[in-house]
Amino acid sequence: MPDEFVPEEPPSLAGADPMTVLAWLGAVGGPVALVMSAMFWRSAPLLAILAMVAAFAASVVFLIMKLPGEKDEHDDGARI
Repeated sequence: MPDEFVPEEPPSLAGADPMTVLAWLGAVGGPVALVMSAMFWRSAPLLAILAMVAAFAASVVFLIMKLPGEKDEHDDGARI
């Protein structure tokens, strides 16, 4: 086989913004926590459920606010 494609190593999370990592944990962990509490903690207090929903909503809003506001018209998104 001539040249096989070898993907580059993904960037380390150690250099990532801690707030962004925390927001991703909340955006993914909120719904997972809700499903797990529905399966295993049926008598969960309303405050715990509301906290999970609030963490999810705040995380998603934070991640949406971090999106770039303008698109570079000369960038087609392709990467070589």
